[in-house]
Amino acid sequence: MIKGLRDIFSPFSSISPHSHLFPFSDKLNLGEDLKTDLHSHLIPCVDDGAQSMEESIEMLKSFVKLGYSKVIITPHIMQDRYYNTHAKIDEGLEKIRKELVKESINIELEAAAEYYLDEEFEKLLYNKELLTFGDNYVLFETSFNNNPKKLFDLILEMQLAEYKPVLAHPERYKYMHNNRDIYKKLKDYDVLFQIDLLSFTAYHSFDVQKTALWLCNNGMIDLVGSDAHKIEDLQSIEKLKSTSILKKVYEKNNLLNNML
Repeated sequence: MIKGLRDIFSPFSSISPHSHLFPFSDKLNLGEDLKTDLHSHLIPCVDDGAQSMEESIEMLKSFVKLGYSKVIITPHIMQDRYYNTHAKIDEGLEKIRKELVKESINIELEAAAEYYLDEEFEKLLYNKELLTFGDNYVLFETSFNNNPKKLFDLILEMQLAEYKPVLAHPERYKYMHNNRDIYKKLKDYDVLFQIDLLSFTAYHSFDVQKTALWLCNNGMIDLVGSDAHKIEDLQSIEKLKSTSILKKVYEKNNLLNNML
């Protein structure tokens, strides 16, 4: 292994960068320790997540099995693809809550949104109509391939409006992989980072996995989330219970999940 990769992976024992999961010892649990999952797509038929109530309930049963006591659902809001409104999201949330009562499933649900930085987002921001969670946090995403020209301007606008920006899955943005100074600049702007749990495996790609580990090693992770779109995502996350990656994340980062 070349020196640069050895430096990235050395804090994680003798991990092969091509292994799908990491054989650590001294494991921590998933939901039992995190308490709250941030970032999922469970409201039926509003985005690319769950497409039926049955699928939503099956996924929530998986969250309970994993030990979570709370789930914050974050449907996409993207003007060209998923034009979701506050009212539409609230309506979907209430339907799921009623179904949970019928099914006697004990898990707390809230909803916010995963905002794409587009013109609709700017309009909602300037009107102070963004859906938030926790301490006035706003979850947002960008293009996976292109660096948004207004990224830092919009971050400042959020903060001026007393929102606290949380960048969804920063490890997955290709334009950041070879320019890690962007991560440092975002941290200088007090942006919180939410990492997808499956990014610690080869689920997305080796580059995503490598970047997630680098962010972990440098203490840049504030929140972790499932980003669950389908039951298979949660089944893959369940396999993390046979590893201790969360222990390494806890040791090197100050996670906020159990405070939400």
